[in-house]
Order: sequence, then structure tokens, then C-alpha cells
Amino acid sequence: ELHVSNDLLDDKKLQASWKLIDLKGIVFDKGMKSITAKALSSEKLKTLNYKKLLAEHGDRGLQLFLELKDGNKTVSSNFVSFVRPKHIELENPKIEKTIKQLKNGDIKLTIKSKTVALWTWIELGNNDAKFSDNFVHLYPNKAQTIVISPEKKLTLKEINKVIKVSSLFDTYE
Repeated sequence: ELHVSNDLLDDKKLQASWKLIDLKGIVFDKGMKSITAKALSSEKLKTLNYKKLLAEHGDRGLQLFLELKDGNKTVSSNFVSFVRPKHIELENPKIEKTIKQLKNGDIKLTIKSKTVALWTWIELGNNDAKFSDNFVHLYPNKAQTIVISPEKKLTLKEINKVIKVSSLFDTYE
């Protein structure tokens, strides 16, 4: 069952979407529904039945990605696995990164993966920093942008030397 909760004091018009994919990004099911989430409420959005697909394709390789948008802004995202993380047959996601240094010294990092990359995080060496988000799930070929605000200003050369992007896959090695 998919549920939407709204802990705000006002009703919100939102778009909920879901996508069942394998680890390479092949889509087995997807959908979207526009809703009005009532203030201070939680409601059932939809029941999904994937018994047949799980029986056909196995439960170790299918993932359900969920997203809730307010206009063009993603306000919530998540994923559902049908097995414990240690049983997911992850492949090397080959995460690509693009780094741009902003005028105020912040770093705009865009990351994208070839396969599903669960629990992806960024490290900036021994430098303290604030991250707009630092624990994300990537699905194939969908870029995510994270803004990093280092405590002390770094040059682009220093950033490239110390920045590291890892995911759950890297913990298996």
C-alpha cells in the first residue's frame, strides 16, 4: 500500500509517482496520481500487487522507487526493496560526478549512476561541510544534484582531490 502523509497546516496539491524497476533500470510498472493531501492527515493512495512480477523476475533484483512532488520540486522520495539489503544483487553503479564551484564557495555536485545505487553518500576528505542531502538512492541515468557548503573555502583542484562518492555496493568490497 502506498500512503501519503501531510504534516503541514494546509492542504497540498501533489503528484505521487512510482516506478518498479530492475537494477539496470528496466521499467516493469509505473504510475502517477495527482492528489490533494489534506492538512495534518495520512491517507492510502493505492495498493500495488507485484506478486506475479516478483515470481517471474525474482525479489532480489526488483526495486520500487517512490516520489512525491509539489510542482517541479521533489518533496519526498524513497525506495522499497522486497528483500533485505544484503540480499540485493547489486552491481557496480559506476557513479559519475560533475563538480561545479559556485561563486560563494559552495560546491554543486551532480551524480548519476549506470545501475541502481542505494544509500549513496558523499565525503569531502577531512573537511567539515554541510550537504543539502547526503544519503540518496540513485536509479539508473537519473541525475541528482547536491549542494555542499564546506566550512573553509576549497579550490576546485582541492575539491577534486578529496571528494568521494560511495554507495552500498562499495561496502561489499
